[in-house]
Amino acid sequence: MNTMDNQLASVHALWSAFEARDWAAARRFFADNATLTWHTSGERMLNADAIIRVNAIYPEGWSIQVIEVNALQDGRVHSIIEVKHAPNRFIANSLFRFEQRLIAQIDEYWSTVEAPPDWRNAAAIGAYERFDLRAESVAIRPMNSADSMQALTQLLHRAYAPLAKAGMNFTAADQTAAVTARRAAAGQCFIAAEGDTVVGTVTVSGPFDPKLAPWALQTPWYYRVDTAHFHQFAVEPDRQGRGVGRQLVARCEQWAREQGCAYMALDTAMPAQHLRARYARLGYRDEGEVQWEGKTYRSAIMVKSLL
Repeated sequence: MNTMDNQLASVHALWSAFEARDWAAARRFFADNATLTWHTSGERMLNADAIIRVNAIYPEGWSIQVIEVNALQDGRVHSIIEVKHAPNRFIANSLFRFEQRLIAQIDEYWSTVEAPPDWRNAAAIGAYERFDLRAESVAIRPMNSADSMQALTQLLHRAYAPLAKAGMNFTAADQTAAVTARRAAAGQCFIAAEGDTVVGTVTVSGPFDPKLAPWALQTPWYYRVDTAHFHQFAVEPDRQGRGVGRQLVARCEQWAREQGCAYMALDTAMPAQHLRARYARLGYRDEGEVQWEGKTYRSAIMVKSLL
């Protein structure tokens, strides 16, 4: 990885350490004289130990979910995280400056997730809509015997239809329920559900056995013992853009860490630039490309460090 890729991976890993309350691991990402400024409250922590201390003593009950981590043209890293601390939810925009591979400065801007005032409405503005902010209404759970393979397959078909229409013959675009079941059984399948309604799915697996899946030899990432990968990933079209997919990917990454994996890999169509950009915002970087047999497109192999 190049310098910026290492910095992006460090920011992802820092937030993971904070979420795990692993303060010793978090401290290793900071230069001793690092500063943290909270601009919305007028506070500044003046060294790395103070940064760790203020997070360690923060009243418990909070959780962190990474929304995006991006490289800026000026060399800094920008992250957006959601912090849930009942009854409130916050969005934090953080700007990281690195020196010698360590975080030297963070500038953070916090906002509260809240409903808009009544004067902002479609009657007054015209082209305007409100959407549901309650991402917590979606639960991520393992697939169980009550889940219908036929319904799951139909969800996959709906989600992949635009890609198929664009000429990209993803397997999930037209696979049978039997194929859905076989692919789900090859790993841990997770379901995103709103109450009893399934709105998304993904399957995460450990390394392939090259003797059983020789096609995986086209990329070393799919049979490395330290790498997991996910596939059969879909969100209902009318639920897309609301963070459901992000939650599914985060659950896959959690599963991979629990298995002792250091990396997560995936592949997606190179022409699907919107998908590649979405994965890049989640910390995935291009590590090669392959031409899978029978596909109308070449695939980008994208990898994220989980350390």
